[in-house]
Amino acid sequence: MEIIEKLKTFYKKLIASGALKLIYKIVLLFILVFGLYLPYLTLTSTYYHEKAHIKTAKNYDINFEYNFSLVNQIPNFWRHIKGPYAAGTATPKTEQDWNNYLNLDNNKRKEINLAGIKSDLNFIFVIIFLLGISTLLTVFVGTDKLENYLHALQFIDISLFFWLIWLLISTYYNLFISG
Repeated sequence: MEIIEKLKTFYKKLIASGALKLIYKIVLLFILVFGLYLPYLTLTSTYYHEKAHIKTAKNYDINFEYNFSLVNQIPNFWRHIKGPYAAGTATPKTEQDWNNYLNLDNNKRKEINLAGIKSDLNFIFVIIFLLGISTLLTVFVGTDKLENYLHALQFIDISLFFWLIWLLISTYYNLFISG
């Protein structure tokens, strides 16, 4: 019984100190970033990644189409780390387009495949730039002047940081695992 009393006392101290409110904010931020915001944010970079494949294939008269599910984006986001094509894919539209793609020489196929990686690299550089701007803002302007915007800035930084990690994992997967 003494343990239960200690737990009750500890919980009351947490409530009184305001630490529980901070914990609730952290949990809510975690759920928002990883549960809703980040999966749909990554869909943006995936869209441009796949559009780069489609645009490059068009140069060789091959028609690709972008397939994705907006409804299934959240579970697909988590599956992406385990396997390919979870956030969407560009595939040849017809059997003829598939045959035309397979009949291309290796350099042209490589160009189509690497077009998506180039798009990912553009997003990676932009995210790093935005994180740098945010850091410079915090350092040179100071947190006391940004007090009203600090939570929003932290939310944006966390989102950008984890989007960057997701892009790096995705790019690694595209380059070294899926071929």
